[in-house]
Amino acid sequence: YALQQVEEIYNFSQDDLLTEDIYIYILDTHAEVFVWVGQCLDPKEKQTVFEIGREYIDLAGSLEGLSPNVPLYKMNEGNEPCFFTTYFCWDPTKAIAQGNSFQKKAALLFGTHHVVEVLHLCIFSFVN
Repeated sequence: YALQQVEEIYNFSQDDLLTEDIYIYILDTHAEVFVWVGQCLDPKEKQTVFEIGREYIDLAGSLEGLSPNVPLYKMNEGNEPCFFTTYFCWDPTKAIAQGNSFQKKAALLFGTHHVVEVLHLCIFSFVN
């Protein structure tokens, strides 16, 4: 896989999960790590998400003391379980709305943003 960039998102919300872009997101709660995979991600890149998650855990372990045995979960867009959505002000209607994130936002007007200061949400984009 070829990562183009890695960026940390502060004050993240459900609206940060952009479905139309070629992104995966990693949510690090310090007790578990989630890799969220959008529907538009290329199938070849989808096969690498656990490898990326393991590399993230290794790096976070060396930089922040994250346990190498922290559970790693893969979340597919539209099938997010409650133990993932609890870290957001999750609106199930946004998760099932059709169209790209801008269209979803326009259709639903303004969503509620939930600030979680101790968690990390990272965005990984792939080279086309």
